Amino acid sequence: MQRLLPPGVICLLVACIALLSGCISGTYTKPNNLSFFKKIELDYPLVYQSEENTANKFNFLRNGQVIAVSNPSHITFVNLGNGRVIKEIRSNALIGDIDGKAVNKDGSRYLWVKDRMVNVMDTSNWRLISQFKGGWSDFAGLSPDGKTAFVSRTDLWDVDSQEKIVSLTDSVGWYMAYEFSEDSRYFIGAPGRGDLFILYDIESRQRINILTPLRYPDKARFGPENSFYLDSYDKYGPTTRLAWFSIEPHKKLAEIRPYKPISCWTRLDNNTLIMGLMDGDVLLLNKELEVMRHWSIGSEATLCTAGKKGLAWLGTKSGVFRLDTENNTLANPVKSVEVMRKLVVSPNGKYIGFVGYDSGIFVKVHLIQ
Repeated sequence: MQRLLPPGVICLLVACIALLSGCISGTYTKPNNLSFFKKIELDYPLVYQSEENTANKFNFLRNGQVIAVSNPSHITFVNLGNGRVIKEIRSNALIGDIDGKAVNKDGSRYLWVKDRMVNVMDTSNWRLISQFKGGWSDFAGLSPDGKTAFVSRTDLWDVDSQEKIVSLTDSVGWYMAYEFSEDSRYFIGAPGRGDLFILYDIESRQRINILTPLRYPDKARFGPENSFYLDSYDKYGPTTRLAWFSIEPHKKLAEIRPYKPISCWTRLDNNTLIMGLMDGDVLLLNKELEVMRHWSIGSEATLCTAGKKGLAWLGTKSGVFRLDTENNTLANPVKSVEVMRKLVVSPNGKYIGFVGYDSGIFVKVHLIQ
């Protein structure tokens, strides 16, 4: 005689199955067979290197034709075509953190902070176009169109009018990680702790506080069709997951939790993403965070940088790897044992630069060919 379970037990089992399904949703395990890539030989010649310990930050200007290298006492502007110094800014006052996001998309506007004053320069003629008091912190960055500045880890400013748009100060505190959307409409900031991050619509001047299911959000990238990607890490641990969200309506669309912690990730120009894992493997994801390819390059990628036409550059202890995701080729055009802190491709795709730590600190730029 067949015995049926009581209705209460059935309901409990259904609830447990649903809960377990939610827990393992997005979990990715390493396959037995990895994707194949063709190794090719490339060599990127060195075209610029700063003097030892004289610079530890840089930005590409004028679409990549000029590089600005800096340390807390001076900024030097160098023409990469002929190696000549164009201009220098020296000061006894502290020159603030102008690393990475101190330029707009094409490098026609450049920002630096000196004695808590935010300065924005037109790089076509090296003239100052805006200057305003930035507050208590020497930290600032520009939107892709160069019209909005993020200052003091909390405030958004209109560069042209020199007026503060909004102060995002609240109980969360500093926004340690931030990003502007490609059209410069949205700003996203994550404090690196808790589960609250902020999304601000610069066009409509509307602030959107969003609670996410991710604890300790760390890095954000905007995605296609008014969406964004947000990663998170375990407290005092490495990054463990990446999720995809829509802005309106706000909801989580997808999530991936790889079998190993995430060492780096970025979005490419063809709506795919590249992700490095701590075991030296690299994943190619579609926009829904589904794994399309899984390679092993034999060295942990700690820096992921996007190029054009599906190209990605990976910074490792073995140097810089070039991964062509569309043609499935891998090259190691810059061989180095230095520890790299930053890896950037110029807007024109002609140069790749990085900050290297070996016996000293250097800024190096190589010609992509």
